[in-house]
Amino acid sequence: MKALTYLKRFFSLFLYAVFISVFALSEVLAADLNPEQSAVFTEVLNINIGNGAGEVGYHYGNEELHLKGPGSLHVKDNGQICILDTVNKRILKFNANGTLRNTLNLPSNAWGTQMCYYGDMFFVLDYDNDVVYAIVDPHEADSLSTSPATPYFKFNLPEELPGELVCELNASADGLFVIDIDNNHYYLEPDGAFLTGSEYFTVSGLEANECVAQVSASTMETVWNIDRESALNSISIKDVDANNNLYVAFYEQVPDTCVMMFEKTIRRYNSSGRLTGCALIDLDSCYTHPNQELSITSNGDVYYMECLNNSVSIKRIQLGTAYQSQMEALALEALEIESTVGEGYEFDEYGMPPEEGVKATYNISISRTMALTRARYMANYSWSLREINKRPHNQIRLPAYIRNGTVGKTVKGIPYCWGGFNGYESEGTNEAKLSFNTAKNNKRAGNTNNENGFISASAGVDCSGYVSSTYNFSNKQGTYYFRDDLGHSLNNVGNLKQMDFAVRIDTTGSVSSRVRHIVLFDRKASGGQGYYIYDSTTDSTNQNGGTEKKDRVSWHMVNNDYFNKYLCKTPWCQAGSTYSLNKTHHWKRCKFSGCSIRLSYAAHKWTYDSASSYYRCVCGARRVGGVVINTTDPDEFDDSILVFETMGTEYACYECCEDNCIHIEAE
Repeated sequence: MKALTYLKRFFSLFLYAVFISVFALSEVLAADLNPEQSAVFTEVLNINIGNGAGEVGYHYGNEELHLKGPGSLHVKDNGQICILDTVNKRILKFNANGTLRNTLNLPSNAWGTQMCYYGDMFFVLDYDNDVVYAIVDPHEADSLSTSPATPYFKFNLPEELPGELVCELNASADGLFVIDIDNNHYYLEPDGAFLTGSEYFTVSGLEANECVAQVSASTMETVWNIDRESALNSISIKDVDANNNLYVAFYEQVPDTCVMMFEKTIRRYNSSGRLTGCALIDLDSCYTHPNQELSITSNGDVYYMECLNNSVSIKRIQLGTAYQSQMEALALEALEIESTVGEGYEFDEYGMPPEEGVKATYNISISRTMALTRARYMANYSWSLREINKRPHNQIRLPAYIRNGTVGKTVKGIPYCWGGFNGYESEGTNEAKLSFNTAKNNKRAGNTNNENGFISASAGVDCSGYVSSTYNFSNKQGTYYFRDDLGHSLNNVGNLKQMDFAVRIDTTGSVSSRVRHIVLFDRKASGGQGYYIYDSTTDSTNQNGGTEKKDRVSWHMVNNDYFNKYLCKTPWCQAGSTYSLNKTHHWKRCKFSGCSIRLSYAAHKWTYDSASSYYRCVCGARRVGGVVINTTDPDEFDDSILVFETMGTEYACYECCEDNCIHIEAE
């Protein structure tokens, strides 16, 4: 049956993919462009991974960090290539010929995730410390900075906008401004404070599923009316060049699948909204996805930073006039990932056999509201660092903010701990199941070392431990349990609701490494730039100190690229649109296939309808003379309720006492 289902879906997805391929071509034909020219990617610089001169740093951790490598790319009009080397805390400047020009060092405690450039000034967002640095470009020719830190100015972000919620940093003749993923704009005032102001770009027509998305720039008084596809999930505005051409990233979702799979294209529109160029971006080739992977010069040159497994490649893109959609291949890959769900793999995330007696669960016991309360509590939990929390242990790698913190320091969030289940509240007296509030009194706080499994001398939660505690489980469940056994798969990212979960899955590598991470979904950003999530994650290596806002439970944003290949599920049953009922009660069944759970079971509530002389219930039942008629699901009657035929007429018998029977004609 399962194979047949997937076969049917294969043909459905195949036909859709063919349609998309034709559509991608027909769109550009409608724009009177040459359909034969695809985009050309030309590598202009290849950078090794490391911390030496001219190298870019990577985190090679076991959990999913939002950002594992360089944060931003900026290419100047003269061809100089500037890269925000997040891990090594610096800006690298390369000449147009690829030689290293100079290095600008950031403060030692900085975690720079966003960068922009304007007026001989670099602006860098420090994610950890909630500040923006302004660094003067020294223009030194062929010299490397030897100072521990480059001189800078510092501006504090507004209290309501922590660094983890900033999705874009921009500067222009109008000044510096930061944007959160809900498209709220904050402008830097002359006194150094950020104040909210009008939106720089506004996008309309997305939520209404209109055929045209309208993009407007407040400072340019320009409106671009651009065609969009029905499968479009998000639009991310990238830039506008000196000729008023708009550059946009399109994210089109593979339909009818529980796996988030996107096709990403970069598109250029002229001021009248006509498509004048496009390029397909391969998301699968990347080890990590920068916050700003594109840079567009004022004359319209497009550069792309591709973060591969072992190097960073800077490519100049000559936009084409058409692209060959890969929706067919993406649909098949999504189908392959779906086919692995529920197979019951032999090993869990720790390389150990799963617990015996674990059975599929289709509905958890707590509400979404209570789950959110628990998730927020663990992300915002405030506590004081004790000496025992940072005491060395030969099998424990403490998070950097614990290891380097001073006793008495106030810490926010429950620390990441490999295999840990010390979360919201204690489950009995087992030390491995105590709340973090209790466990922290005599244990190390956190453990990012995954080599020895769970260490009882440590306290905290890993990604699945955090979700298990959020859902009020009495035992910690591994990520494979969430993938295979808990809840219902959702066939569209748009169906995710607050506190549903998403599991990162790969189709390559060993079985024990395919389930990578689990997060709790909060909501999609109103600006279309990404998503809000809750999770517990780590860089695992603490390379160069890591980031202060990771190695713990946190609430933060991720961009659209990050969520590619996540499996979407809900642990709650969801009611269908129709009622089932008997003579006393009504209910709805869970709408997900194979689930028989009753929802909203309630007694009939009668309202008299004078026009028909019937008593009616919201479920559709009618009552005549004290008898309920026209039930929607006769199979749901209790044993005292019979349905029979007499002389070709169907009757419902509600009280049978031998020959004494009350019956009425059934509808």
